[in-house]
Amino acid sequence: MELTVRLRSTLFQLPFGDQAVALSRRRFESLGGFTDLAKVPILEDFLLVQRLRVLGAEGLGRIVEVPGDPAECDGRRWLAKPVWRVNLTNQAVMLLHTFAGYDPHAIFNLYYGRPATTNS
Repeated sequence: MELTVRLRSTLFQLPFGDQAVALSRRRFESLGGFTDLAKVPILEDFLLVQRLRVLGAEGLGRIVEVPGDPAECDGRRWLAKPVWRVNLTNQAVMLLHTFAGYDPHAIFNLYYGRPATTNS
């Protein structure tokens, strides 16, 4: 699992929120900030990273790994389902959004089996 995450993060420039994405407040706000990302029920980390990748393609930076203390995230998803299934689901979600045009509300419905609400 760790190898595929490292490849996705460094080679393909696709880290997710559970990998502690960090950027300056100025950069974050220039990408839409909380106001924009809070409108989606799921994929907010993916959308933020996609915006960062656009900046990288424009020559304005690159997503890098910063050595130091590891970030910790809640492992409940990884404990509830086999690692391969969570990984496969996450890849499918990215593909559905990127190539099939599914919006975050439709993805939420598929992922959780219910429509998104304001308190999802």
